[in-house]
Amino acid sequence: MIRRATKEDINGIAEINRLSFSGNKPPGVAEAWVTSHFNQGDQYHYFIFEKDGKIVAYISWQITGGFAREIPVVELEQLAVHPDGRAQGIGKQLVDETFATMRAWIHERQPEAKMFRVFVWTKKENDAARAVYARICNQPTTYEREIF
Repeated sequence: MIRRATKEDINGIAEINRLSFSGNKPPGVAEAWVTSHFNQGDQYHYFIFEKDGKIVAYISWQITGGFAREIPVVELEQLAVHPDGRAQGIGKQLVDETFATMRAWIHERQPEAKMFRVFVWTKKENDAARAVYARICNQPTTYEREIF
């Protein structure tokens, strides 16, 4: 099940973050990172993938450059799947479903916007992530399209 994260999910998200990203390995750092982003309100959106009551993956989207841009800008800031859940389509499902949620959120907030830009950063050699991210627009390097 995919749902919007709550404050009660911070430790579960932090656990997966620590397993997935080298910058947050020391004790307490991943929790501080996730908490700081979680507390940014509408600027930052966390979603989790839950299976059997346990968080197995998360995705975070960040609105950048302001809330009233002519062409809103959204960064897919992080996508992480617990090592036990990788290569099962969970990342793809998170991107697909939450992209639709973010599109609806932007349209509700800025009904005059006809498109938004999506930015994604990953290591050049991270082919698995690049393939998932390219699905956003069905293009390997351009992440911008009309959305409404």
